[in-house]
Amino acid sequence: MRLRHQLLTIGLAITSGLPVSPSHAAPGALDPSFGTGGIVSLPLQGYADLIFKVLQQPDGKILVATFAIPGPLGSSTGNAQLVRLLANGAIDTSFGTNGIVTFTQGTLDVSPADMQLQPDGSILVAGSILMLGVENPPEHGFVARFTPPGVLDPSFGTGGVALITPLSSDDDGAPTVLLQQTDGKIVIGYSETFIGHFIGQEVLRRNDDGTPDTGFGTGGAVRLAANRGNSALALQTDGKIIAVSTQPTATRLLANGMLDNSTAPGTVAATTSFQALTDTPPLTVQPDSRYITAVEVYGQHETMQLQRFTLANRPDISFHSPDIDFVARSKRADRSADYAMTLQANGDVLVAGSYLTLIDGSGRTHGGGYQSFGLARAQANGKLDKTFGKAGSLITALPGHNARATAVTVQSDGNIVIAGTQAAFNESTSILAVARYLGN
Repeated sequence: MRLRHQLLTIGLAITSGLPVSPSHAAPGALDPSFGTGGIVSLPLQGYADLIFKVLQQPDGKILVATFAIPGPLGSSTGNAQLVRLLANGAIDTSFGTNGIVTFTQGTLDVSPADMQLQPDGSILVAGSILMLGVENPPEHGFVARFTPPGVLDPSFGTGGVALITPLSSDDDGAPTVLLQQTDGKIVIGYSETFIGHFIGQEVLRRNDDGTPDTGFGTGGAVRLAANRGNSALALQTDGKIIAVSTQPTATRLLANGMLDNSTAPGTVAATTSFQALTDTPPLTVQPDSRYITAVEVYGQHETMQLQRFTLANRPDISFHSPDIDFVARSKRADRSADYAMTLQANGDVLVAGSYLTLIDGSGRTHGGGYQSFGLARAQANGKLDKTFGKAGSLITALPGHNARATAVTVQSDGNIVIAGTQAAFNESTSILAVARYLGN
């Protein structure tokens, strides 16, 4: 009876957010040493629309990249905001202004897409700039670099910003994902668009100062045949670059940008995946160059299925391809949606997203739904990790009734951080929410 009582206590803590003693906590329990009971809720400088990336710095601090809209929703153009938390979840007031860096470009709409750390602690942010209120406005890509304290680095680009297309140009396009090479060069997954429609996929490479690397492809750019945007980039130990699109299709390039026709596995040294994919499935690349994606399974109770592919773009039949349901196969007409994915050091796969239910705990029906953070873990072979959460998955309800996790990272100690938004039921307000779970 004592063991059963302990397991019940742990299960209640996971779903309710109550802290539990680390000595009795199972993998997937909220970390009571972080924030309040494992959760940090933080108002930004405006309405938090979407969280794009969360990373841990070598010193344990946590960086979050967001897109926020100053003032009430729909009142103005949005901007990119970077938030830094201390290891315990408290806001790092030494960063930017009271812990927040706001990146604007006049009256233009600035939306981040990805964020990476450089070895010296500098922060790279890629995204797009758009002029709202204009019919069919062109979209321009940028990469910005901030110093560790959160100030634009004047040695990068022009005043800290390298534009991929000039603002005076009619060319369309937006970065989707960043990859930091060991030699300091920056690889960028880039989608070409025209009046909002996708027309091509490129891989770009920039020098450490933001200028195009003319030794890569043609003038620093390589056009790919895939007809979807890049969602993952990986760097092999031999310098080759893997670009995976959302089709999914993987393409490997030599270090100079030439197409590598070999499909032999390579050893991946670094990888990054575009997160916050609210309309396409997330991707992650394994150290052996195989890649994993998640596809939605439709039905009365919607779930998602993990699938693994080889570099030859063939399904890997050795992978168990589990169906993931954040509440372990509820029979209600609910939905588990995935927005971010990453790998743990042992090869386990983490999937973060949201769980939407139309019925609350008292049995009442909500017309607009009730969303919670969702998190699931599968072993490297594709089988759900039954030791994690409840049979491999869990949900975390947050105040406001509308929570969605769109970014995930694994800390150096194995603990798991997911970030998203915590909105009012009527979407009138939205703030940043970060949760940390025990990974082992």
